Amino acid sequence: MESEITKVNETVEKEKKDILTNIETFCSALEGNVQSHLQENNNELEMLTLKLSNERKELEIEIREDKTDNVSSNHENSFINMFKHLRKEIDTLQEKTDHGFEKTEESQNRFKETLNEKQKELETSLEKSRLQGKDELYEDKERMLESMKQSESALISKLSAMELDLYGKQEEGALKVEDMKTRLENQLDKFLETVRMPLSISFSAYRDVDYGGRGEEYLTFSGCSVNTASAMDPKSGTFSVPISGLYILSLSVCSQDRKKVLLSIRQNEKELASMYDQNHVDNHKNSMSSQMLVAELEQGDKIQVYMYTASAISDKKSNHFTQFSGILLRPANYLD
Repeated sequence: MESEITKVNETVEKEKKDILTNIETFCSALEGNVQSHLQENNNELEMLTLKLSNERKELEIEIREDKTDNVSSNHENSFINMFKHLRKEIDTLQEKTDHGFEKTEESQNRFKETLNEKQKELETSLEKSRLQGKDELYEDKERMLESMKQSESALISKLSAMELDLYGKQEEGALKVEDMKTRLENQLDKFLETVRMPLSISFSAYRDVDYGGRGEEYLTFSGCSVNTASAMDPKSGTFSVPISGLYILSLSVCSQDRKKVLLSIRQNEKELASMYDQNHVDNHKNSMSSQMLVAELEQGDKIQVYMYTASAISDKKSNHFTQFSGILLRPANYLD
């Protein structure tokens, strides 16, 4: 605002200087015209004076040369008449000069009055312009202040709205981050659980007494050396599949002397694999037999060992020949 006031004052001062310069130029031109006019009048007056002096000298010469009275009298009368004529011209020129001085002085006075009036008008106009500019600047200042207040209010409102929006977005972002963190933790736990699934299910059942039954039944076991998740029930000889997936199953037995071995591994009473061993006439000793397979099993499947007719196997507490084992290789849809 102060810079605008300064600019207005500088503009007013510049206009004032320009007007004063124009007035001074006009005064100088007028003064030159007056001086020139006076100089011309003085030159004309000097010429007339010089002419009068020359004519007087000529008359004096003629008077000296003329001896006669008549001539003298005529010359005297002529000189008097000429002198009167010159006197009249001098008076007329003096009147013209005085009149010219009066007119010049009157013109100067009128010019001074006009100049004073113009100067007063200029000062009045400048003062009016200054006051008007000051009022306009004051009004502009008030308008600018009001506009600044409105802008400040709008800016504060906008900042408040942005701050509320930012807080809302921060809270929303925090909730999203927390939700993402929870989901990632759950996914990580699930992933780790899935990664740990292979080999996590296993069992190994054994017998410590001979089997001499008639067959056509499912084999039972004395106990388990390994039984994770208690999926194997040795009393019923049933392995209940806890997790769908790929399993490896193995069965090993020792036949009794002069007895055959015919067994099968069944899934829900359907045969998966079998084993067979028959002693020859010239072989009266025991023999070991085994079977191993990999099977895709579903959760809830029942896995058992079936004894066929006249099958006999040998076991003692000190040596568990019979071993029925299973291990989960990988869960179904592993890492899909």
